[in-house]
Amino acid sequence: MSRKPEFPPYRPPRWLQQPDLMTMATSIWPWATPALRQQRWEHRLPVDRETTIRLIVNGKPSSEQPTLVLLHGFCGDAEASYIRLSADHARRMGWATVRINVRNHGETEADTPGLFHGGMYDDAEATVNWLLEELGVRHLQIIGFSLGGNMVLRMAAAWEDRFPDGVKGITAVSPAVDLTKTSRALETCRFSPIYTQYFMRKLRKIYARKHRHFPDLFPKGGMKGLRSVRDFDEQIVAPAFGFRDAAHYYLEASALKVAHKIQVPTLLVHSRDDPFVPAEPLDDPVFKSNPHCRIRITDRGGHVAFMQKSPNERAYWCELTPWHQQS
Repeated sequence: MSRKPEFPPYRPPRWLQQPDLMTMATSIWPWATPALRQQRWEHRLPVDRETTIRLIVNGKPSSEQPTLVLLHGFCGDAEASYIRLSADHARRMGWATVRINVRNHGETEADTPGLFHGGMYDDAEATVNWLLEELGVRHLQIIGFSLGGNMVLRMAAAWEDRFPDGVKGITAVSPAVDLTKTSRALETCRFSPIYTQYFMRKLRKIYARKHRHFPDLFPKGGMKGLRSVRDFDEQIVAPAFGFRDAAHYYLEASALKVAHKIQVPTLLVHSRDDPFVPAEPLDDPVFKSNPHCRIRITDRGGHVAFMQKSPNERAYWCELTPWHQQS
């Protein structure tokens, strides 16, 4: 069992209390991480016979250097601000970092003929195996954000008590562990039209690139009439992966269904005011009664936002999530 992580106090700015404003501000703010341009290299990692993913590596993952793996959220990529800020924080502590572009993200649509879904952890697991088995990493931590949090939690559940020796802990920030409730919240929250438009614009770009590279699999006009993420999941994702419909997909792909199997030291960080990924599922006994899970839910923080109050503090509180204290 891991020692109890010590969280720094979280103090949101008075002028940024509204959760949607904080969520959007964190996303569009021009966060600078110039040090990540140094000692940076990209690696193309085969996941299966048809799929290759692209990793961005900083430092030298090895038996001599602890390594942090970062997994972005829905329609994000390895250059997302929350990914870069967390990687930069790890760099300052002497860690190597590996940022995953999940298949079809970061303009990698040509690297696989298939799609992705929110419960798929193949890319994360392939990355972990590569680091442990080929590079000899002996101390590995994994952080997943939003939908990426759901993915890494499902991976941990699949491992049960057979998780790799080198994996010391998993952290999920604003994790979408109940896709049914997340979908409902996205459709009913105050700024639902804005969030929906944002995600649908991203999905249309992904589909357009899939059509360009695999026109027989992704015919022109395949997204015609789709107006929401649920529509996309119902008409495109669910049939591609053998789910009956979106409701069946959400049920089967949610970490909530398998969280009782988690035995890796796990840290879960969420905010009660998250506008479209409810924190409520973390109150479920499958998490609260699991001795391997530590949960920190703040009253404010938005979605993968958690901006700090004082300009003298690191602006992004999630950078300071004590993932490194797990072992």
